[in-house]
Amino acid sequence: MQVIHATWSWGCYASLSDTIPETYRVEECGHYDAGLEQCEVQFVMSNYMPSSVYSMDHITMFDQAENTRGVYFTDPGHGLRPEYGIVDEPPRRIELVTDHPDLTLPELDVKRISISERSVRPKAPDGETVVKLTYHVRDDGSGYGIGWYYLRDPQGVDHHHYAYRDPKLCTNEDASGWITCTDEVILPRGFAPGVWGLAEMVLRDKAGNVHRYDFTEIVHVDVDCEREQQMSDGEVQGFEPLLVAAVTKVTCLPTFEVAQ
Repeated sequence: MQVIHATWSWGCYASLSDTIPETYRVEECGHYDAGLEQCEVQFVMSNYMPSSVYSMDHITMFDQAENTRGVYFTDPGHGLRPEYGIVDEPPRRIELVTDHPDLTLPELDVKRISISERSVRPKAPDGETVVKLTYHVRDDGSGYGIGWYYLRDPQGVDHHHYAYRDPKLCTNEDASGWITCTDEVILPRGFAPGVWGLAEMVLRDKAGNVHRYDFTEIVHVDVDCEREQQMSDGEVQGFEPLLVAAVTKVTCLPTFEVAQ
């Protein structure tokens, strides 16, 4: 176990990024010491964390009036809220070497996902619905850490929810290493009635490896052209376009229905 310390004035959130695209950033909140007028964030790095050069590319500061100011030392590649900015300064970097780096992605059993719903007011449904998701995960390295998923409503809007690994929500590993987890969310009154689906689920292990599962149905269409050998004065008169549909991925969304 190793600990990376980051300190600066005022307080108090920071994130570290390694050089491995498949891993997620490490983020922590810290403590502001009014006497020293500086903030300190401790990143506890287990031996399963990948060996890499880590860059502190983002910090956020708060004052006692809860005003926020965030700074990126590298361009994040997306739009920023007004309280965030980019500074022309290289991020602080540190090299971390670990004994047992985990670079294996966590695994979701896509054949054992179940989702169900229960109206809060079945006699007079108004859209308020309890949704129960049961899934099975496995990670043979650092272990499953956290997940999140998107429920897609009948209008095509995705709704984000976290899936925590909580002892009350997840069982112990079975003989083959699978963990069974259950998550429940309540959709508020007034949500769109009709058939909803689980559009996407993302798993992250304790070493920051992220595995994304997309359950959206995708059909890929290739356009080919059949050349017609109708010649006139030595010239080709035309091409007949032929559509050749090749299904590259079809996965049924686990669905449930919201009544109203």
